[in-house]
Amino acid sequence: GIMDKPGLPWAAARETAIFAVMRGDEWQHLPPAEAIERLRKHHKGIWDDKARRGTAVHELAHEWARGNEIDVPPGCAPYIDGLAQFYADWRPSWVALERSVIYDHGYLSYGGSFDAIGDLADGQRWLLDLKTGSACYPDTSLQLAAYRHADAMGVYDVKGDLVATHPMPVVDACGVLHLRDDGTYSLIPMEAGPDQFEFFLHARRLWAWGRASKKVMGEPLAAPSREAVSV
Repeated sequence: GIMDKPGLPWAAARETAIFAVMRGDEWQHLPPAEAIERLRKHHKGIWDDKARRGTAVHELAHEWARGNEIDVPPGCAPYIDGLAQFYADWRPSWVALERSVIYDHGYLSYGGSFDAIGDLADGQRWLLDLKTGSACYPDTSLQLAAYRHADAMGVYDVKGDLVATHPMPVVDACGVLHLRDDGTYSLIPMEAGPDQFEFFLHARRLWAWGRASKKVMGEPLAAPSREAVSV
């Protein structure tokens, strides 16, 4: 919520326009207020479907990485095809999968959960973030930097309480494993060093300010009475 996403309004407008032109029978005969709501909310349904598919692919990928058999729904099959090709090309040996991280430094504290750390065929240890969207974006480097520079990985009990920590593994490289709906993949390196981490912390500071920003505004003042004005 801190960094601007200029493409999102245009993407929402495009999805709405496609729906309005191609599927007019679904809204043209509705009362005006209902038609407006149907058009206004359409893009969110599209994005929610993509988010659910992305979550499903993440879960399948993690189960496969743990050595478990997976039952792949048709909608996820192309992404898993891309994952299979990644395995064939890069022969990953996983070090850590889907672990929570902790950075405990006062108002800059944060937590998160990375996808995977693994040793790949190039001889390097990679911190990877799995993406299934139509494209990858540079700001993922800030996300990866936050994982990489966290203090530790958390260990939680069945109730969700933190019971221990493990050292965060040192990695040689960071990147995005981009799985696409045409059955292909890309391994995209990302810079996620001290500079990117500092930019992430700037965003964290702005987020903290936003949480407290209501305190900087007072109530509107009444004009002083004439008797209270000294001459």
